[in-house]
Amino acid sequence: MKESERLQNSRLNIYSNVFIYFIQTILTFLVRTFFIRVFGAKLLGLDSLLINILNMLSIAELGIGSAISYGLYKPLKDNNTKKINAYMSFYRKFYRFIGISIISMGIILSLFLNKMVGDYSYNHLYLIYFIYLFDTSSLYFISYKDILLLADQKNYKIFKYDCSFRIILYVLQLTLLIIHPNYIVYLLIMLFSRLGNRILVNRFISRYYKKVDFKSKEKLTKKELKTIKSNVSGLFLFKLSDYVINCSDNIIISAIIDIVTVGIYTNYLSITTILKTIIRNIFTGITASFGNLSTEGDKKSEKNVFDIMIFIDFIVSGYVTLCFLNMINPFIQIWLGKKYVLPYISMIIICLNFYLMCSQLPLDTVKEACGFYKKDKYVPAIQSIINVILSIVLAYSIGFNGVIIATTISYILTVTWIKPFMLHKYIFKVNSKSYFIDKLKFLLSLIVIFLIDYKVLSIINFSTNLINLIISGIIISFIYILMIILFYHNRKEFKYLYKTVLRKE
Repeated sequence: MKESERLQNSRLNIYSNVFIYFIQTILTFLVRTFFIRVFGAKLLGLDSLLINILNMLSIAELGIGSAISYGLYKPLKDNNTKKINAYMSFYRKFYRFIGISIISMGIILSLFLNKMVGDYSYNHLYLIYFIYLFDTSSLYFISYKDILLLADQKNYKIFKYDCSFRIILYVLQLTLLIIHPNYIVYLLIMLFSRLGNRILVNRFISRYYKKVDFKSKEKLTKKELKTIKSNVSGLFLFKLSDYVINCSDNIIISAIIDIVTVGIYTNYLSITTILKTIIRNIFTGITASFGNLSTEGDKKSEKNVFDIMIFIDFIVSGYVTLCFLNMINPFIQIWLGKKYVLPYISMIIICLNFYLMCSQLPLDTVKEACGFYKKDKYVPAIQSIINVILSIVLAYSIGFNGVIIATTISYILTVTWIKPFMLHKYIFKVNSKSYFIDKLKFLLSLIVIFLIDYKVLSIINFSTNLINLIISGIIISFIYILMIILFYHNRKEFKYLYKTVLRKE
């Protein structure tokens, strides 16, 4: 695949992903606002907790999707339909097995549901749980074909389906919350909307890839199966770690502190999740391009693309983090009221965790694109153990802040330095010193910009919180753009982005 084609496909994927999440963000806030006002913080906490519990079952997927995606890059590049058939047939069978496993584990887990929700009770608790379980498990029986679009850089082809169904979902839920609130019906709308989307996308992919036989009897070779097994062993630990870091906190907070705190914390997490998803989709759009590039064996080009990805991540994540840090509490106060606002110290920790997570996205993209899952496969497990132990200990000793501080510590002690070291050593085959120097420079830049923002924003005090919020956003944006240009206008990555993004070259 030519560089121009890779760039064009990446652009289309990024634009479609970001647009979908822009629409979703607006509608999500509308739905969430009415949800909280109608049902309250307790039911919001329960809703968030059940989502986290069901996400735990999804680790049974083992990371097979990423391993299959990596295996598809070369057959797609060579137009080897026979090999594509073999991969997709294997993937279909494996995903059905995972779907059955999730249903089985979900039924077993339901026996302990009362203990996980703490002292909170709800009349239809088990019905709600099984609606979520069906929604989660159905993915593995219907949506296995999506991986082909991802590996082929054609995600944007299903843009109209994703966008349409998400708009329909949120409009129907919003209408229900306004006219006749009913939590069960609210969940059923979600279930059938997602199910309809999955079925239509499944049919579209079958029509688009007419030559691919998804029920083919073609078999993968023993070498290919061994490679998948090897990659999955590393990916599973990564998936497990990702779950522990992102989902276990709510379970610990619910069990040790209370479910109301889960609901309040989830408001912040919902915003960071949306923002992180938008940033992740930028790199998701690049993954297949990088995977295609990696098959050519040009290490210098790979490293140059990686450096650009790191710089993009810094610019985007840094800006979002500073906006979040300065504006989130005023926004929550306007949106939901003072009782849903967390203390400033909690917000700082949440922002730090957000930045640390986002800083890993380019590295995860390279790992997935290059099938690099073995060398650092035990690091996520170590991170998970540190996070869980510290979360429980600190939750009892200092409360809510202890749980989120545990996440910060687990990141700093593990992936923030081990992952980049491994990637540079085994993929790019260069020293990682320059990477860490750059990351330090980026962090210092953000601290300087934050101090300038803090000084300037402390002077502002308009008559309403909404005006303050809007003016703050404008000032933060202006200062950030100005300082980034001042600090980094001579960097090769900055010049490349200027030519590619601004001039469309």
